[in-house]
Amino acid sequence: SNASRNWLLRERGGSQALDVLSAAEDPTSLTFEPRKYLSKVHKETSLDDLKRGMSNLQKRIDDQKDQRMLLVKENFDRFIKCKNTIDDIYSKLQHNELDTSSESASTELLMQSLGHVKLESSKIFDPLIERQHEREKLIGLINTYHRYKWFLEMPSTLEEHLNKNKMNNPSDQDVVSCYKKSKAFMEDHPNITLFAKVFQEIEHVITGYKDKLYRNLQSCKVDMARAEELITTLVRLEGNHILSQNATKENPFSVYLESVSGYIMRKMTEHYATYEASLAGVRGQAGWGKKRL
Repeated sequence: SNASRNWLLRERGGSQALDVLSAAEDPTSLTFEPRKYLSKVHKETSLDDLKRGMSNLQKRIDDQKDQRMLLVKENFDRFIKCKNTIDDIYSKLQHNELDTSSESASTELLMQSLGHVKLESSKIFDPLIERQHEREKLIGLINTYHRYKWFLEMPSTLEEHLNKNKMNNPSDQDVVSCYKKSKAFMEDHPNITLFAKVFQEIEHVITGYKDKLYRNLQSCKVDMARAEELITTLVRLEGNHILSQNATKENPFSVYLESVSGYIMRKMTEHYATYEASLAGVRGQAGWGKKRL
């Protein structure tokens, strides 16, 4: 009938709306309240349709009861056998729990056995695991060394360049480039202890090298071309701040000019003393000649 068809459509609509129902309106919830369910899902359903729905629902419940009864009746022997098996297993477990003999399968003995196995496993595998961790640390150190090998070996590299300079006296470009590269690297990695120690060695080598360059400038035994190379190298190593007036003692231009001026003054003093001595001799000879006349 049309009423039955309308009720079926409403039932389908209601079932589709179950996804948005609250707990009190959900028939599968433990807090289900029929009144709220009817007021929301079947608020437009007629009383006759509700009665027919109730009748159909009761019929389905009765059918399910009959099916359960039939299931129990057809499988009653199996249920009894399963119940007896469960009781037998429970009885044996209870007996073994109270039996302390070595042949019993109690959970206490099982736990003791598992504890013994765990202890023996720890004795065997803990050293292996520790060695694995040490191996991973060594691999990490090796990878780090290969990655930063150029920096870690920089003190030796600088020494090689300096020894090469002593033999062949080439330009100091290699030393300056290595030092600047190392300094930039340390600015990017300022808080690593190992790198800081390596850089201290680099600074020690460069400090000795700069002292040597300053001594060469002070010796006045270099020509203008070499003096220009030494000054350029010192400026690149020290930075432009050494050209300020407040750092006269470290300013390579000032060091060289003072050295040259001092050298010139010494030479002029020596020549003047020689001139004075020669002049005194000439005057002495002239006076002696007059006396003879």
